[in-house]
Amino acid sequence: MSDENLVSSEDRITPANPVSKFSRWLAAVILLLLLGGLAYYFYVVGPDWRAGDQAREFDEIATRGLVQPEDLSPAPAAESGSPIPERAPAEPSRPALPDLEA
Repeated sequence: MSDENLVSSEDRITPANPVSKFSRWLAAVILLLLLGGLAYYFYVVGPDWRAGDQAREFDEIATRGLVQPEDLSPAPAAESGSPIPERAPAEPSRPALPDLEA
C-alpha cells in the first residue's frame, strides 16, 4: 500500500449543510414539544384511568352508607315534562310610556 492512496481526515472536504443542521434542530424542538405535551397531559390533565380510581373511591363511600343511592338521583323535573322549570313572566320594571298621539 502506498501513501498516495491514503487520505487523511484533515484533507477531506466536508461541505457545510445548513439544511441538515436546521432539520436536526427542528426535529429536536418538535420532539421536546411532544414530550412536553405528553408530560402536561399525564401530570396535569390526567388520563381516563384516574376517573376509574375516583369512581372506585366513590363506590366505597356509597357502600359504607355515607351516601345513599336515593341521594344520587337527579332532582325531579317540572311537572310539564320540561327539564328546565318555567319562570313566571317578569313584571315591567318601569311604567309604560304615555300615548303621544292623544
